Amino acid sequence: GCERTTEGYGCEEDDRRELKHESQCSYRPYSCPYAGSECTVIGDFPYLVAHLKDDHKVDMHNGSTFNHRYVKSNPHEVENATWMLTVFSCFGQYFCLHFEAFQLGISPVYIAFLRFMGDDNEAKNYSYSLEVGGNGRKMIWQG
Repeated sequence: GCERTTEGYGCEEDDRRELKHESQCSYRPYSCPYAGSECTVIGDFPYLVAHLKDDHKVDMHNGSTFNHRYVKSNPHEVENATWMLTVFSCFGQYFCLHFEAFQLGISPVYIAFLRFMGDDNEAKNYSYSLEVGGNGRKMIWQG
């Protein structure tokens, strides 16, 4: 069966030859999602959530909405920046959110990363909406 069974997890997959299962097993270990670091910690999701909270001191947030203000007097003066990761606990699951900013030529670039802490099939049960605004304008991304 799956090697995760011998590691004390409850996986009951019988066909060890099926590599696809090994790569998608919900008990497989995951790498630490902390942004901008070379953290080598691996583990299951409950372990990683505790690791993020205790070792990286990330912000923990309960609920499905979040407001963050980024105020810059001159938006064209963007230094390379990675905002601290925030972990959301909502709908019985965990989600990681972090932002990055950098200069690409003469244009400022802002990127938001939202990551579901679970398997790909479960992730399809959720959607997101990200709203960015300023100076009376706003843009909304949904996925």
